[in-house]
Order: sequence, then C-alpha cells, then structure tokens
Amino acid sequence: MRIVNFVKKTFWVLRRILRLTPTHSVMRSLRRRGVKLKSLRALELFGGYGDMTTRDYAPYVGSLEIWEINPDCEIALRKAFPYATIRITDSFEEIKRTPKKFDMVVADAWAGMFNDHCEHFELFPDVFRILSQSSILILNVIPEARRLSPKHAERRCAFYQVKDPTRIPLEVMVERYKAFAEECGFQVQWWFYKDRYFMYPLRRKWLKKRLGFLVLKLQAISESHWQNKGE
Repeated sequence: MRIVNFVKKTFWVLRRILRLTPTHSVMRSLRRRGVKLKSLRALELFGGYGDMTTRDYAPYVGSLEIWEINPDCEIALRKAFPYATIRITDSFEEIKRTPKKFDMVVADAWAGMFNDHCEHFELFPDVFRILSQSSILILNVIPEARRLSPKHAERRCAFYQVKDPTRIPLEVMVERYKAFAEECGFQVQWWFYKDRYFMYPLRRKWLKKRLGFLVLKLQAISESHWQNKGE
C-alpha cells in the first residue's frame, strides 16, 4: 500500500511540474477562448491548504482571495500565497455579505455531504451577487457516482431536478445552472468540462465516481440588474 501511495504521489508531483494537472488544462482552455487570465480577480471559496487546485492556477491570475473556514489552514495558506488575501470565514455565509466582485470564482467544494452542506449547492443563488459583469465560474461536479448516501442522493435529485442522482448528463447539469443564472440576471455564454481523474474513460470500472471541473462563462444581461444583485 505504501508503494502504491508513493507512486500516486510521485505521478501527481510530476504532472504538476509539467503543468499537466486538470487545473492547468482548464487555464489553457480559458486562454484559448480569449480569456485574459492576468486581468482576473480570482476567488477560491474552499481553500483548504491550497495544495489541491489553488497553487496550480494562482500564478495565472491577476489577484487572488482565498476563503477557508478552518483556522488551522491559515499559516499554510499565507506561506504558500503571500500575495493573496486570506480570509478565515464560512464561505456560505461570507458570500451573502461581502461587497466584493470577482472575475473568476472557483468552488472546489467537497464532493459529498459535509457539515450539513451538500457539494456546492448552497452557494446558489448567492454566488451570482459576487460575480463581475463578465466572469468565470468553476465548479467541482459529479456527473456519475456509484454509491451515494440517501441524503446525498436526495439533495442531488432536488438540486438538478432529476430522478437518477447517480448519472446526470453534463447537458442536464448545464441547463440547471443556466436557469439559476437567468433568474439572477446572467446568461451562460459558453461552457466546457474537464475530468479530474487521469484517463477516466479507461478507469471508469474501478472508480467510484466521475469528478470534474465544469467551467461556465457568464455575462450579466444588463448592467442595472447586475448592480442590484450586489446590494
């Protein structure tokens, strides 16, 4: 088991060094689509220790703010991201009161139930009040899952408005996010998805779930509506 873990860790380190992680892939895709990364004011909603995805995209963006509820992570975050704004706060509450706007928001929430929360679901619709007029929203999503607790399954059915919570087509997911966006004065201009598990199609039989980044490009429908959302 130690050998397996060592191989996995070494493989991940190499991918990071070579800039081949899923996060690096997302940044390249955004650049190809004309997004000026260095102009982005970015927000990481679930910072942790910053070693999952944040450190991969931090060098690309213009500025970075990180929210994390666990105070034990603060020292590590400040050391890893000395130029970022670090806030030890409950993201689900902070998102309701902050007056700030961001050009890119990353919601790399836990892929399940945690502290009575479910995935990133409770960020909606409040997340739209912190988005700039033209913005990128990156969500950690689960299109497929073999095993779900009854509560997790129920929450997924309610959020995505589906009957089968174990397999949700990306197009169905996107339509749900489009509906949220339109209700809050935004439209989804384009989107793309990136698997987080290496070579997922070949490993599908052995993995418990499919995990990936859903990237949404959002645009405010009108400036007045957008301004009202920040109040």
